[in-house]
Amino acid sequence: MVVAASSDITVQQPQQSHRITRKIQAVTYTVKGQVYRKKLSRHLDDPEPLEEKEGWPEKKSELLEIQDLQVPIEGALEGVLIEVSKKALRIRHRERYCAVRGGFLEIREVEHCVGFDDRIGRTVQVLALRDAKIMMFRFRGELFWKVITPHKALQFTSSDDNQIRLWASCMSHEANTRSNRFLSFSPVRKNNSLKFLVDSADVCDAIGNAILGARRNIFLSNWCINPEIYLKRSEKTEPHDRLDRLLLEQAERGVKIHVLLWKPTSGGAMGGEFTKLDLESLHPNITVITHPEFLPFEWSHHQKYFIVDEKIAFVGSTDLCFGRWDVTEHPCVDQVAPSLFVGKDYANNNCDNLSQPWKPFQDAVDRTTTPREPWHDVGVRIEGECVQDICYNFIQRWNHHKQTHPQYKLHPFITPDVHREVMVSGQGSSTCQVLRSICEWSGGNYTETSMHQGYLAAIASAEHFIYIENQFFMSSTGGRDMHNLIAQSIIQRISKSIREGKKFFVVVVLPIVPEGFKRGDASVKYLMKLQFDTMWSGEESIYNQLKRLHPEANPADYIRFYGLRSHGYLHSVGAVTEQIYVHAKVMIVDDRIAIVTSANINDRSLMGNRDSELGLLIEDENTITSLMDSRSHVATRFAAGLRRRLWAEHLGFAEDDERLIDPLSSIPLWISTAANNTRTFSEVFRNIPGDHIRTLKEFDQLDETYDGARHSERLESIRGHLVEFPLQFLVDDHDHLKPAGRVHHIRKFDKVFQ
Repeated sequence: MVVAASSDITVQQPQQSHRITRKIQAVTYTVKGQVYRKKLSRHLDDPEPLEEKEGWPEKKSELLEIQDLQVPIEGALEGVLIEVSKKALRIRHRERYCAVRGGFLEIREVEHCVGFDDRIGRTVQVLALRDAKIMMFRFRGELFWKVITPHKALQFTSSDDNQIRLWASCMSHEANTRSNRFLSFSPVRKNNSLKFLVDSADVCDAIGNAILGARRNIFLSNWCINPEIYLKRSEKTEPHDRLDRLLLEQAERGVKIHVLLWKPTSGGAMGGEFTKLDLESLHPNITVITHPEFLPFEWSHHQKYFIVDEKIAFVGSTDLCFGRWDVTEHPCVDQVAPSLFVGKDYANNNCDNLSQPWKPFQDAVDRTTTPREPWHDVGVRIEGECVQDICYNFIQRWNHHKQTHPQYKLHPFITPDVHREVMVSGQGSSTCQVLRSICEWSGGNYTETSMHQGYLAAIASAEHFIYIENQFFMSSTGGRDMHNLIAQSIIQRISKSIREGKKFFVVVVLPIVPEGFKRGDASVKYLMKLQFDTMWSGEESIYNQLKRLHPEANPADYIRFYGLRSHGYLHSVGAVTEQIYVHAKVMIVDDRIAIVTSANINDRSLMGNRDSELGLLIEDENTITSLMDSRSHVATRFAAGLRRRLWAEHLGFAEDDERLIDPLSSIPLWISTAANNTRTFSEVFRNIPGDHIRTLKEFDQLDETYDGARHSERLESIRGHLVEFPLQFLVDDHDHLKPAGRVHHIRKFDKVFQ
């Protein structure tokens, strides 16, 4: 029975409780003589006094305004306070040693010893203060301050009211993130020293060097980790260059190593629990937390970063796991001894899942008959104040996961190192802001969408061109309840240029097909449909909206999509090819702004309350004179350098080639290179995804009857790796790519895969 449809319902005046953390209304109603009572609650956006309404009981406490007092420098405020809590019907008063350290409130026991001074005992709580809600109130003549997070609400008092006012002011200062751009937990930081790292060989080598230089601690967070991966490789791989051996060496020297790892709760062969056991068995100084621990769960921890001594950090798209290490040349074969890709590191996720991670040196695919799938990542090495914020994110998540799961009771709390030499600004020229997606489940935080907001702001600021590399491209223009506005923002920016008659261009580089396409996974085919709908085939797609808004314009003159492809030769097969899987998450605007993150362009990564993500928005103060559409243009060294490095790799040019300086003038070269490469690949390999294949049946038939490439000499004309994205691939089967099932099953599918 639907209660709202009943005609004899009477609703009485709602009553309000006095809980400070939530606004609760109790509604009493009668249905056919039976009285029901229901509580309705919602979070308070701001800790303001609840509004008085007629008929509601009088409040017993008085909320007070927190004054902006002169507080000590960060990390210097500490002392003993009285924690007031309620257990059952009893009010408990306990002495606690409290300290504010680097944006965290550390709470420890106070042990009373007869004949000795009181001693500070074990840590019982560590609360992240940024974006927490702080209030000060007087209750029955006594002054209190209170800190509220989604998971905790603690209140303290003291015999000295001035001390309470000082603590409330300090806590309020730490918690205030409202003034930060994009409502990020992180302010904009200047004077950072940055270095871009293209492809995982550079990323892993730099991380390996940083591990060897560690002195105090290492923080590592990844979506997936295989400890046996070789970080450093030269002519041959050496055991001491493996991740687990490098971490063990530092742990034996006293370095504390903390690892956060996503634990897949819906099955799969990621090996999260195995990795935890493997790493913690190496040395007591290595501790690992996997999260979440509850079943079933749809979202993941997708943040990827590495921190050494809270001074050096690496952020980007690289997971330290099998199948990711790769070099600029992106070889798809490995038949020359010694092997660069040992065991499961020779991988092709497009054909086969990586299984049995406990057998790392056993091949997952037959390297004599199957090409590997090359992998393309981008990362950044950071020194400077920005590292503080990356550390804050790690420590917040670590303490949250520890406190919410009893099995980690014996794992240590972490507080930041607040020595002044750690917090001094770097000597670089880059202005950075850390962006993230995080929420209550993933970090004990109110939902933060600064990643999404940063993308939108950068797109809106574009004057000439936008360059994007990403693993996915699914946005609100694809329909089906997708909410991120990346594609719509691009449409608005292109539309503005068309109206003003100005030149503007967007380049998007994606995987040609998602992982697992050849395995026939239904989810993979559906992802393809969502991307096609976002880009060109959907009613509200980018192409169709631009055609409606500007019938006289050709959308392809303003935005184009591309992929990357490699080729090689296997002795038993002949010429082979495989896509280069674009796993980078990069956006470059006007050679001035760069965004390097772990976030995909989809709702999972950008809505804040799904996958956790982390990245950087970079604005370099070190400017250079460049060209834009053959006119003088002021670019920044980091953004322009990264874009030229990527284009040199994709186009097969030297990094200092003059043709790469002007991005708009290089577009014809970009278009012709992709067209020539695509034509050659399609003529030599008839069974690869392309515009000429219109149905799944046709693709399967080609794949079954294909007998190998016999004209491999034609591949010598291939330059770089750039190819056109096959927008017409499976065009006649787009409606059949959606999974079959009941409506509620499809809606759940939408929620998980968008």
